[in-house]
Amino acid sequence: MTLMIENLFDFEESSVEGKISAPTCCKYDRAGLWYETYSRRRHRQQTLSASSSDTDGEDTENSDADFDEDDEAFLRTLDPKEWRHQDHYVVLGLSKLRYQATVSQIRNAYKRKVLLHHPDKRKASGKTVEEGDDYFTNITKAYEMLNNPASRRSYDSVDPEFDDAIPNDKVSSDKFISTFAPVFQRNARWSKKKRVPQLGTLESTRDEVDDFYSFWYSLESGGSTHTWMRRTRIRDPTVLKGV
Repeated sequence: MTLMIENLFDFEESSVEGKISAPTCCKYDRAGLWYETYSRRRHRQQTLSASSSDTDGEDTENSDADFDEDDEAFLRTLDPKEWRHQDHYVVLGLSKLRYQATVSQIRNAYKRKVLLHHPDKRKASGKTVEEGDDYFTNITKAYEMLNNPASRRSYDSVDPEFDDAIPNDKVSSDKFISTFAPVFQRNARWSKKKRVPQLGTLESTRDEVDDFYSFWYSLESGGSTHTWMRRTRIRDPTVLKGV
């Protein structure tokens, strides 16, 4: 079927049916994942072209400052048979972040260690590798422990570096929020739910306050000292290296 449109524009007069709204000035805040990625690249003087790290679903917050400097001398002191007693965060170079390290940062830390300490890499550079008794086992075990949500939660529950101190009840009312807000923020890590309401401010609404108390009174905690001890067959959590 042929559509006849030869007379569609056959007219002598034109008319205005409406007007376009006048332009207005708007202020937008720079935010979002891609702007954050852009800012990091500019700060590091990197190319602005996309890379696999921007598109593979990994977090883009990995910064060299977040990771410890590589300490091969320390790693060589590790005993593969004693991996259960090691500080997994220190082994992977995440002592600055510890429980705050994201999945992306844990994986990135492991990749860094693999590139530097994998037996094949060291053999290729002429270094000595003790077969069956090499410290790379400790690196692998640390990654396996921290990359698994369940085992990591159990391990974090006995982290000797975690500040579990709770202020006494003699805190003055004007310092209540500044004193207790960090405490709730630290302990939010134990919640099985990702959305954890914080203490808030003096400007918090009544609904926000009610939500806060309701959540913390019925907190479903995921931390378990006994679970970690059972998984690793350790009877005393104080055997962690450095305790």
